[in-house]
Amino acid sequence: MTEKLALFCGKAVRVVNIAQNVSDQVQRSLLAENPDIVVATPSKALLHISLSGQELVEKVSHLVIDEADLVLSYGYDDDLQGIAKALPKGLQTFLMSATLTQEVETLKKLFCRNPAILRLQEADGENEGEGVSQYVVKFVPPD
Repeated sequence: MTEKLALFCGKAVRVVNIAQNVSDQVQRSLLAENPDIVVATPSKALLHISLSGQELVEKVSHLVIDEADLVLSYGYDDDLQGIAKALPKGLQTFLMSATLTQEVETLKKLFCRNPAILRLQEADGENEGEGVSQYVVKFVPPD
């Protein structure tokens, strides 16, 4: 999905997906091109952090964990612990989850300091999706 979104940004935003099943050497060459966004499973992310050391870690400015309520149940606990130890403190982290479970609380403690929590709730009597607006934004790169 991120790759499709980046298509609208031309060459201004480059996305690399290392969650795909390609060799580690191919993934390293893709990362060497300094992409703006890297999509990875926790195990792939930790592998490349381990291989590249501080060089890769210093380039990370944001961390997004999607499906935060499920990621620990997929067996990524040790990988997430390793990532948390390797990444710099103060990194802006986004945990995306449909529910606030104990797993989300665990990840919040691991990756967040003074987190802001956004809870979306439907108003009483409102049908699912009612009142939701959707916008499309086109990125225009600077000259």
